[in-house]
Amino acid sequence: QRFAAYAVVISSRGLLATQYSSRTAVTGRWGMPGGGLDDHEPPVTAVLREVAEETSQEIILGELVKVQTSHWVGRSPYGNIEDFHAVRLIYRARCPHPTEPVVFDQGGTTEAAQWVPLESWRSVSWTQNWQLLLSELLRNSC
Repeated sequence: QRFAAYAVVISSRGLLATQYSSRTAVTGRWGMPGGGLDDHEPPVTAVLREVAEETSQEIILGELVKVQTSHWVGRSPYGNIEDFHAVRLIYRARCPHPTEPVVFDQGGTTEAAQWVPLESWRSVSWTQNWQLLLSELLRNSC
């Protein structure tokens, strides 16, 4: 079982997106910055850390907007087969001073990061999960 925290980050540059690396089952697809909680790490601390590691952006965290769960059996980023249950906490966030994203966590599950203009977010190759969630969360934003 893995607990993770993610942020849907909006700024004057648009929506902050991260591209999954070849260490995942969704290589090349896009999602939101975030990831697993370290032992005894509060979710708020984890999401702030993950956004900084994956995008180099400093954000202001907003409300918790969604809790998602999913289950599958498949290959982990470490190559072994596992029975996986994910619990994801999804927060809203804003970035008051957006810069060009940089992935500091090299060799992990994030290949790249970018700002996506809000008016064209639908043109990005999101994972199915993020496509559905963003359709719900951005309904009134664009």
